[in-house]
Amino acid sequence: MILVPAAAAKNIKIVTADNMIEVRDFKDFLLLIPQEEQQGFELVRSGRLITAGGKILYAGEDTPESEALLKAFQRRAEEEKKEISLIREKGRGRYILPPFGDTHAHLAMTLFRGSPANYNLDQWLRKWIFPKEEKLSYEIVRAGADLAMLELMRCGCGAAADMYYFPEATAEAADQAGLRLNLSIDAKTKDEEGNFHQDADALFAFAEKYRSHPMIRPSFHIHSLYLYQDALYPELGRLAEAADLPVQIHLAETGQECEELEKKYNKSPAEVLDMFGLLRDGSLLAHCVRLDARDIRLLKGRKVYIAHNPASNSKLASGICDTEKLFDEGLHVTLGTDGAGSNDSLDMLRDLRLAAFLPKILHKRADAGAPERWLYAATAAAYEALGFKEAGRLKKGEAADFMIYNPDTPGSAPAGEDSDPFSLLVYAGNNASVERLTVNGRCIYKDGDYLQADEEKIIERAKAARKKLQ
Repeated sequence: MILVPAAAAKNIKIVTADNMIEVRDFKDFLLLIPQEEQQGFELVRSGRLITAGGKILYAGEDTPESEALLKAFQRRAEEEKKEISLIREKGRGRYILPPFGDTHAHLAMTLFRGSPANYNLDQWLRKWIFPKEEKLSYEIVRAGADLAMLELMRCGCGAAADMYYFPEATAEAADQAGLRLNLSIDAKTKDEEGNFHQDADALFAFAEKYRSHPMIRPSFHIHSLYLYQDALYPELGRLAEAADLPVQIHLAETGQECEELEKKYNKSPAEVLDMFGLLRDGSLLAHCVRLDARDIRLLKGRKVYIAHNPASNSKLASGICDTEKLFDEGLHVTLGTDGAGSNDSLDMLRDLRLAAFLPKILHKRADAGAPERWLYAATAAAYEALGFKEAGRLKKGEAADFMIYNPDTPGSAPAGEDSDPFSLLVYAGNNASVERLTVNGRCIYKDGDYLQADEEKIIERAKAARKKLQ
């Protein structure tokens, strides 16, 4: 018999609203535990995950030591006059892994789904998006964001970036759903001549409001290096520094953008971004389809994150990003959907499959686009990019963020003992296999049911909001 003193569990800080601590003991699951050094996973078959009070108490092999740790935690709780609610669950072939993180999205654009199929980026923006955005309101954005939360939960996504108008409306939607959010604010106004102006007061108030929020990380919305007048960009760089915020920006998305920047500044997109003081640590750089050698050299030395958007890049014919090269050069590559306006979906599993397939076509190599590499990029790496380093790695003491995935469903089954779990998840992954999503210790999606959201009402509100945009 192995005895572990109660002190062994004291480094797990448990905060409860009452005298009850919920402990969940998941046994006989396949655990996919992220390994940062390898940018991959440790596979623990017949693994065990124990959560207590919303924190991870243990993740690893089902050993006598793990049982002793649970007993030690129970003794500690008794000493502190706490009651324990212990719930045990058997895996029976299911997987436990970190949730996905969508590192680039315009969440309320669920209302813009179904754009004409023959538009390129410029046509899509000017003929489809900008005219509709003139009709936006707080209520419309909230309706679109609520719908986005349903889509994210259904595919096992626990955190997302949002880059859109009325960010407080999206924050409310995320709070209601129980999801994490890297939330950006535009903090700019537009005059009658079409010129943009910074709104420092709005940015500082936004940063102050959300900096201490446990589930939201604030950031600065810079649409691109082509939308605003040239003189504004240095001001925005100084403002970002003063507010101490990372940025979210579309970068090197099309050849036209890169050619215009080269002609104007004789610099690459990342060099221009750096020149303006906007290449800040923690920033999310969306698309990056057209990065050149200068960009790669510069980005290698910065703690910034590339949000790859394979579906929207494909639909709008922006090009195929050479993510294989970016990975090999040591850049921080993650995965984003870009929102349902250009992707027509927020399904991370669908985009994960596409992200892994495109490098094989581009390089004509079957070993390109390794599924394990992409799964790590879409989960643990994405959580880090979104600013949530306290979760997403299945580590002891972290917030309990995880999904339960059942590979034995139509489209994925049968999962044999010799099946590669990375292939099943990345190539055959589907929403029907996502059984459960837990974020910050709270189960928010289970067996097709949204535990904190009314699906029927949300869809009806979204339909009413969509009519106002026609």
